[in-house]
Amino acid sequence: MLIKKLLPLFILTLPLTTQASPPAQVINLMDVKADEFDRIERFNRKSDALPLTLDELTQLQKAGVKSPTLMEMMRTRRVMAVADAPTLLNLKKAGASDDMIAALSAYVVKPNDHFKLNIVLNLLSPGSMAQAPYLYIEIWNPRKRRQEAILYADLRDKLTDANTSLKGSSDRGDPLLANNLARINLSSRIRSRGAGPLDIRVLIGQEAGLMTLSSSDGKPLKGVETYSISYPAVSLDNRCQAEIQLSRDSVMRERYAISQGRVHCRWD
Repeated sequence: MLIKKLLPLFILTLPLTTQASPPAQVINLMDVKADEFDRIERFNRKSDALPLTLDELTQLQKAGVKSPTLMEMMRTRRVMAVADAPTLLNLKKAGASDDMIAALSAYVVKPNDHFKLNIVLNLLSPGSMAQAPYLYIEIWNPRKRRQEAILYADLRDKLTDANTSLKGSSDRGDPLLANNLARINLSSRIRSRGAGPLDIRVLIGQEAGLMTLSSSDGKPLKGVETYSISYPAVSLDNRCQAEIQLSRDSVMRERYAISQGRVHCRWD
């Protein structure tokens, strides 16, 4: 009888022997001091101004702006620079404190590791475009003598794409000879950390499966058009656009040539 009376008590008290979870943190906002709110606000504060440059930091320092103020400006505005060893050493030689050097290393704008390449192709052809060529674009680093990327496209397939615009017109000299104009838009993300000069090499032809547009000595193959750009180590923007016009031979239907071309980039 005594066991029957104790058993319910044992069952009820058993959960009390398990380890209780730690209580959740309770914060009374009335106890938070005003200076703590100020620190939170300063930490989250960002400036809409453009990032500082190393020259601007040097000028401000020479003008007497103290290190804490400079570091706050670096944090809120960021710095348009590369925090490599030579840059940090030059900053130290210019009289920067260790805290300034650490701030520069922490608050520089992220270095470029890619750029966006938009390609606008205009194909001009008398008559049918059934023999449209392959397009090859090679990104070549002349300083490191290596290929950064190879892009290709079968333009015959792209002519049936919904994003391709087609227009037709008649030659005034011969109304029976129709001129067709196709505009093809392509884009790609080019991965590259090789700041400095880059060559954008373009080739069109009927041969499929090319993996390089360069010879063994790094020079472009015959028929390759080259457009040079300067790729910055760090920038606010990273867009390039290649505008290329292809014209088809009026007799050799499979023969196209680059009649015009240019590449322009936006880094600011």
